Amino acid sequence: FIGRNRNMSKKSIQRTAIRISFLGDAGCGKTSIINRFIEDKFTDVHLTTIGLEKNEKKMKMKDGTQMKVILWDTAGQERFKTMTKTPIKASQGIVIVFDLTKKVTFENLDNWVKTIKENNNNAPIALFGNKSDMIEEIEINNEDAEKYAKEKDMFYFETSAKENVNVKEGLDKIIEESYEKAEGEIGTQLKKGKNNKKKRQMLKQEEIKKK
Repeated sequence: FIGRNRNMSKKSIQRTAIRISFLGDAGCGKTSIINRFIEDKFTDVHLTTIGLEKNEKKMKMKDGTQMKVILWDTAGQERFKTMTKTPIKASQGIVIVFDLTKKVTFENLDNWVKTIKENNNNAPIALFGNKSDMIEEIEINNEDAEKYAKEKDMFYFETSAKENVNVKEGLDKIIEESYEKAEGEIGTQLKKGKNNKKKRQMLKQEEIKKK
């Protein structure tokens, strides 16, 4: 956070960045989605993400605030799973990606949701069913994915990084939701601090009167 001076107004106390973690099995297209959003590019050839990769983009929020958005691209392999805990804890929003053409990646969603809840039970979550352009190979229908997302209180988008379908729409939504929730929490903390200060002042005045 910036602006820690006690005399500064709520409006001047703003988050320096919004952090979004991307989770999901390897090969679901997390890197492709991020590249499409950041650079508006797509390539069929990607090196497998090892560990964590940090991506940044400056955006203007609906309220006009300029923000730096950090997108954490995480490895989907089981052996790297412990490394995802740190970015999850530090994130204001989460995106889980599964592959519409591979049923197993949908079946594994419960494991990713569990990991999130264990490390950050407060961040908004978006679910992306990626590779919607591969119509002949799709194994998960839209109804099942939407039902799952609703049960888990997540936003759902069918995306295609290749054809640039719903990538911007989905990320704009989760980023804005994450920003609004984070700023709301800041406001609550400030209000609580002011209330506590008033209580301390009242107690002090009561003590003075007793003397």
